[in-house]
Amino acid sequence: MPISIRQLTDRRLEKSRAIVAYLTAERDLFQRFGSHADRHLDDDDRRRMARIAHDLGWRRVGRHARLVTVRTLRRWWRTLISQLAPAASRGGRKPTSPDVVAVVIRLAKENSMGNDAWGRRRIAGELKREGVDISASTVKRILARHGIPPATTRGSGWDGPVAAAISDPGTVALDFTTVAIGCGNEAQDHYVLAAIHQSSRQVEILGVTDHPDEAWMAQIARNLTMAETGFLYRMNATHVIMDRDTKFTDQFRHSIDQAHFPTLRLPPRSPQANGYMERWFRTVKTNLIRKAYWLDAEALWQALVLYLEHYHTERPHQGLGNDPPVAGPPSSDKTDGGTFIRHQRVGGLINVYRREAA
Repeated sequence: MPISIRQLTDRRLEKSRAIVAYLTAERDLFQRFGSHADRHLDDDDRRRMARIAHDLGWRRVGRHARLVTVRTLRRWWRTLISQLAPAASRGGRKPTSPDVVAVVIRLAKENSMGNDAWGRRRIAGELKREGVDISASTVKRILARHGIPPATTRGSGWDGPVAAAISDPGTVALDFTTVAIGCGNEAQDHYVLAAIHQSSRQVEILGVTDHPDEAWMAQIARNLTMAETGFLYRMNATHVIMDRDTKFTDQFRHSIDQAHFPTLRLPPRSPQANGYMERWFRTVKTNLIRKAYWLDAEALWQALVLYLEHYHTERPHQGLGNDPPVAGPPSSDKTDGGTFIRHQRVGGLINVYRREAA
């Protein structure tokens, strides 16, 4: 039946009244609570706003709403008035189980020490090793939903330019870092020399000393190039890179060259050219060294040995797809059941989690 002029006028009048009712309700709330009125509403206020918005129409209310979004108004209508459950999702992944959510929250809370706080990628990697398929973005949403801030100081561990510049899988890099041993005025810097195989990320601590003289470096060269057991032989190294530190003496480089492992000195003042080694030193300092006071070199050496065992077999590495450098057998249990048990390494400075069957 054709719509009469009278009917058309009535519809416009009804629409105008609905708009005025909604704007009046918003004005009253702003007058009561100020510019942040949306933070102070109770359920009665939400029901009133949802009812008026529903009568006005969701599409039309979007042109006038200033207090909250249309999506919020529809959620209030669904949960406070119609009591309808959210519509089933079409496709996509199934919701994260409450057990996994609880484990994510636990891992985040139990590993919040300084710069070594576990971020979303680290947590996703730990769970992947135990057979829980969860993405870093899902972990991020879970943490945000429970008021746990992201571990922004941890860093992303990006290896970009170095990975693009060095394509030889046989590259081994050497470098020094310093660790203060002792307390107060008696603290003394000790040098830690390490080597990393860049493609596999396997690391070896070559020595800890307070005075890396020529004789000490000569012994390190012999250890590196020892047939069958030396790190360079075990990694099938094709060449060795190092910076221009004077501790890498001519005799040291000559000894390695003589063992058929060509050495390459990096340009001056370019630590980014040895990015894998620099990033590993940052990792071991945040994970281990800065968590304790080291009173003697022997204690530091033992802790580094224990840390390397954890680093090689347990710690997920983002550059390797969240797998450890020496990957163990994957977990065959892909269900969400079981209890996560915390295991502590290096005297409790590091946490490792294993899932036990329910």
